[in-house]
Amino acid sequence: MYEAIVAQEDLSHLSRLLKVNASDLLVEPLPGGLSNRSFHFSYGEKQWAVRLPKNIEANRFQTLDIECEQQLLAVVAQTGLTPKVVLYDPDTGALITEFLRNAVPWTPEIARLPENIERIATTLRSLHGIRVSPDLLRPFYPVQLAERYLNMAYRSQRSEDRNLAVEEKHWEEELRRLAGLYEARFPPNAVCHHDLVAANILEDDQLWLLDFEYAMWADPVLDLASLSAMNGYDATQRNLLSQKYFDAEPIPFATEHLDDVIRLELLLSYFWAVSRQSAVEEADDMIRFADSMAAMLR
Repeated sequence: MYEAIVAQEDLSHLSRLLKVNASDLLVEPLPGGLSNRSFHFSYGEKQWAVRLPKNIEANRFQTLDIECEQQLLAVVAQTGLTPKVVLYDPDTGALITEFLRNAVPWTPEIARLPENIERIATTLRSLHGIRVSPDLLRPFYPVQLAERYLNMAYRSQRSEDRNLAVEEKHWEEELRRLAGLYEARFPPNAVCHHDLVAANILEDDQLWLLDFEYAMWADPVLDLASLSAMNGYDATQRNLLSQKYFDAEPIPFATEHLDDVIRLELLLSYFWAVSRQSAVEEADDMIRFADSMAAMLR
């Protein structure tokens, strides 16, 4: 019955792990990211959120392998910032967590409300205060990351109608310059989520952070920039975010330095998407995402 969205073999296997009958398991797709498929599994009163990888493992550019992500989630869940992990299945790559029945995802419009900027600033402050071994996460060194994406982008087949050669050349130069400036200014020192699109923030009676697959060891400015870039914060909203995040403390960077990191995040996201367009089954999704990043860069 669910062959089209979850292979029957995988469904039977996961049902055995969850100790339920596959024939009675209800499966509904959930909005997911570009690298995974997400589902709501329910069996009577039991409910789970299930994330399965798309069949593009060799080309995911995932910064955190699933075993490390599971370890990180266990630590973050102890602080109440993300749902608890129920199990990880290495055979299918499934990551199964508690399903938050009453939680709804944010939208960029919700993320831009002043009262919510204050709330997410507090949540990020809590996340960045979590102590884990730096060895659990890869440090964020954008110079190396930029070269990886650019090299893959050059090998990727481009659509002839994109006609971005001159524009992309300018962006390539800008990416290298901003990556170098970032590394000189911001040494890694905290757990950062690094994928703060609105859909990765859920709300019921509190805020929850989802999908830590791109988590990195980085300066907290990376998450402030990720949140701002992916949700269209204007200058006033970016300033409010910095003020609420640091509260009574002095803001340790200039406004233009945050703007540089926001621009860096957009450029990395653009070339990440371009580099993957010929390598994944969901090329249309990547083209749309690259186009959305290009629109913000212009």
